Amino acid sequence: MKLRSKPDEDEADFFPCPPRENWSVGLIKFISFLVIFMDGVVIGLSASGRFTRSFNSQTEIFFPSTMYMANCDKEFLSFKSFVTPEHLMHSMTDEEIFWRASMVPKMEEYPFQRVPKVAFMFMTRGPLPLVQLWDRFFKGHEGLYSVYVHTLLDYKLNVSESSAFYGRQIPSEVKIIIEVLPTAVSSFADA
Repeated sequence: MKLRSKPDEDEADFFPCPPRENWSVGLIKFISFLVIFMDGVVIGLSASGRFTRSFNSQTEIFFPSTMYMANCDKEFLSFKSFVTPEHLMHSMTDEEIFWRASMVPKMEEYPFQRVPKVAFMFMTRGPLPLVQLWDRFFKGHEGLYSVYVHTLLDYKLNVSESSAFYGRQIPSEVKIIIEVLPTAVSSFADA
């Protein structure tokens, strides 16, 4: 048996040559695909923008609309206000805070009864999520925990006076960036 590379003249009519694809048809297909893809991107972005706006408007329902601010001008001069500050808001710079934290006590024993505490630090760019749930968690355990809320400089924490978060916002000169990953929350600060 002999293999043929070309069909005979009689068979040539049965196997027509494939038409040479025109490059303009390929270009039109590519442009139409690109237009459809960009339409999908625009629709997706506009839908997500509407979702975040409606989500932001819903947060006003769960958070009080009145703003309570702690007294920022009060300096901590007495020993009692140094050990247990009434408000965490202050006018100290980060260098002053580092200096104060690096002071070594000269007394070996404390002049008061110390209670071990657990510290909770919340880092957020906006309203705290699940504030009411955290308040229920802290209720009845006053004096056994300390709450600290780190926010961006221009954000004012908006909670009621009965909340465990009231007056617990710590001003910082460091910009906080929070990225939520599937497994962890990473925070980076540029100084």
